[in-house]
Amino acid sequence: MMALNILDSEMSATFHVMGQTYEVFQFNIGFVQPTDEKGEPQTEIRGGQLMVTLGQAVGDEIYNWALNQWMRQDGEVIFSTETGSSPLKISFKKGYCVHFERVVDSTGGGLRTSLLISSEEVALNGITLNNDWAE
Repeated sequence: MMALNILDSEMSATFHVMGQTYEVFQFNIGFVQPTDEKGEPQTEIRGGQLMVTLGQAVGDEIYNWALNQWMRQDGEVIFSTETGSSPLKISFKKGYCVHFERVVDSTGGGLRTSLLISSEEVALNGITLNNDWAE
């Protein structure tokens, strides 16, 4: 497991896709390796779906990606500290936008755009998981 010895409040993230850069409001990523009833791993590690929530409007290229079932994109999420260092970089290749959600909160929460990205390959600081999808 990667340990980031940095306070959460000192961390920010940017999402880079299709030549655009967006500030990340919230980010989640997950991996799973199914086990049997004894807890012994039974299959390969799978996952790497990225949930990226942006606190801003997005360009038409994001809408096009979300509404085109065949479009795949490469991109990355780069975490940065107040000092400018980048302790974590998550990149993805051949990613589909499998869920798109826009929320407008008129009670002060502002605008949120959430994307769920399912990709064939994801890397955390260069450590790669390839889901080996069929072509």
